[in-house]
Amino acid sequence: MRRLSALFIAILSLLPLSAESFVVDRYSVSIDVDSARDMHFEEVMDLDFIYPSHGIIRDIQYEFPGYDGYPRTIAEVSNIRSSVKASVSRESGFVSVRMGDPSRLVSGKERFAISYDYAMGKDYYDEYDEVYINIVSADGWDTEMGEVSFRVAFPFPLDPERIWVTYGRYGSLDRLPFNLSEDGRTITGVAYGLRPHEAITLRAEMDEGYFVDAVDPYAKTYAFLAVGLAFSAVALLSVIFLYFRYGRDSKPIIVPQFHPPVGITPMDTAFITDGSVGDDAVGAMLLYWADKGYVRIDEKERGSYAFSVVMWPTDMDAREDALFRAFFSSPVVDGTALRISGFPEKLRRSVIPEEARYFSGERALYDAGSVKARRSATVIAAILAICHALIGGMVTGFSLLVPCLILAFMAFASSRTLASAKRIVVPVIVFMAFFLFFIGFGFFTVLSSEIPASIALYETLSFVPVLFIVSIITHAVYKRSAYGDEVTAAIEGFREFIDKTEKDRIEKLSEEDPEYFYHVLSYAMVFGLADKWCAKFRGITVADASWYNPYGGVGDLMAYAYFTRAWRGMYRSSVAPQNGEPRGGGGRPTFSGFSGHAGGGFSGGGGRSW
Repeated sequence: MRRLSALFIAILSLLPLSAESFVVDRYSVSIDVDSARDMHFEEVMDLDFIYPSHGIIRDIQYEFPGYDGYPRTIAEVSNIRSSVKASVSRESGFVSVRMGDPSRLVSGKERFAISYDYAMGKDYYDEYDEVYINIVSADGWDTEMGEVSFRVAFPFPLDPERIWVTYGRYGSLDRLPFNLSEDGRTITGVAYGLRPHEAITLRAEMDEGYFVDAVDPYAKTYAFLAVGLAFSAVALLSVIFLYFRYGRDSKPIIVPQFHPPVGITPMDTAFITDGSVGDDAVGAMLLYWADKGYVRIDEKERGSYAFSVVMWPTDMDAREDALFRAFFSSPVVDGTALRISGFPEKLRRSVIPEEARYFSGERALYDAGSVKARRSATVIAAILAICHALIGGMVTGFSLLVPCLILAFMAFASSRTLASAKRIVVPVIVFMAFFLFFIGFGFFTVLSSEIPASIALYETLSFVPVLFIVSIITHAVYKRSAYGDEVTAAIEGFREFIDKTEKDRIEKLSEEDPEYFYHVLSYAMVFGLADKWCAKFRGITVADASWYNPYGGVGDLMAYAYFTRAWRGMYRSSVAPQNGEPRGGGGRPTFSGFSGHAGGGFSGGGGRSW
């Protein structure tokens, strides 16, 4: 047994420590750096294949994430040449050069050579220039490397005190000796016995302006941002023109109305004022029908109601009939029945389209020209978002394409609140200002992790505020038709009466019509004035409604106001919910005088068999 164990240990000791099918006998790297901070690489790899393989894949990293407030770095890899048959692909920030013949396996000792240009452009630091590159990347080679030699030639002399070569595992600060030529332009060095995932990194620091021909890597970006700014200005001016030309409503003359507009139901009132049929509109229609003798409302327990058909109406038009049929799938319904029957979906598919159909043609609420103008403004807002998304994509490799479009959707949806605000303009503006700041700051933070902060700020200010303003104006480009003005004025006059009328006027109207309180109650609910309407009748005798049976009895008229709140809670709680680790060394910015660390530079990458 001891002999078997010793044999097993001996066999293990002969196996390579790497997970690769080869070891690197010798790896030679020659780099020529020019005055533009562009580099030409020549690499010779003497490999010993322990297991047959087609060849080697040389991965060259060209994209590095931002760090500590500095944007990401993207190098340009070009003019790739291989000593053997090879194919090139680009993916996830790497250029992968597949060297070898897919129809042939190699084993034993093989030599591979590759050359390429690596352009980085100007660095981000104003105080100094630098070259910070991985000769060998920390996680690029999963195998032993017997000998690694390097030569790096620079266009002008260097200060030997500002040159550092580190080696070892990622983050290591261990120094590797190097030689500097007599003219101070060429650094050479050699390392022996690198284990898997050990790196060699060179950092050389020079005075600012050393790379006299270095080009700003974001020079092209400025042109893209200029296009974005120009389009933002055009989009903003265009929607402003559309608003003043087609979208401004004439201010209706509001005259208090004692009765609801003829032929306008509470549901119509909600649709005309808000463009929707929400939970308040449905609850108001229940009160409206109950007042007409069609429906009975019973509170089974506190806040839970059942609604019964007393008489099926025969005098409804299509839109009201659609709502009645959608609500009463059976003679008696409650929250559970509404949920099971899919009432919200019926509301969306049949009731709202029928309501929109009714208010069309001669009864169209909005001027035809304004409708077309709003569609044009919507297209402009969408193009604005897509334009900046594409610009962000060109600058950041399309990583911001989806966030830009999501931001556009959020801006368009949230700005509708401000565009439709009436009596709460100041609070809404304050909310939108904080929301805009929050979104803008988030957008700037994400963008500045990819590109310089000055460019990120430029893009943020030319996109986020303009997008919100354009979205708000787009929602406001809706001019009422003559009919829309007429019916809106009547509705607003009725709202003003409910909100501001004096008690003596209500007493007189109640004397003329003892049911007046109930005739108006459903409209008060739509206007959000049910509490105020009920409170106005304190001290006025009103007979209890035969169609309403609250839990514990009526008590006083505030029980009807309670229904409007309880219905909203029941609907929203029980009905509406139905709808409802990278390869490569990883480039890192540095600071003046810092030695750098193993694996912390740019370039590098690694090799693997195939």
